[in-house]
Amino acid sequence: MELIKKTTRKGVFETNSSSCHSIVICSEEKLNKFKDGEIYYNNDDKKFYTKEEVLKEFEKDKEDYEDFEDFCSEISYYKDYDTFLESLEHESFKEEYESKSGDKIVAFGYYGYDS
Repeated sequence: MELIKKTTRKGVFETNSSSCHSIVICSEEKLNKFKDGEIYYNNDDKKFYTKEEVLKEFEKDKEDYEDFEDFCSEISYYKDYDTFLESLEHESFKEEYESKSGDKIVAFGYYGYDS
């Protein structure tokens, strides 16, 4: 009997095609804070951070960057929703949902093909 090892990674979606997908699921409140520039989104680790957290990280490595904006660009921090959308080379989407318990949830991201 041959054993098959299966690896499961949380928070990962994989495909064997040349397509590109990214989805962020968060509360409507969190998206509104992102739209207002109150929190930043890191596209590399797929997490939200306060501006204070991003500034603290910048302070540790600021000699490696021209300025804070350069740091954010290099590390894939987006200061608001519009900046995130403007940076995309793919199609974007945003869908709003309400759970059975009344929580307002938003899914946004992008999809397309790598060139």
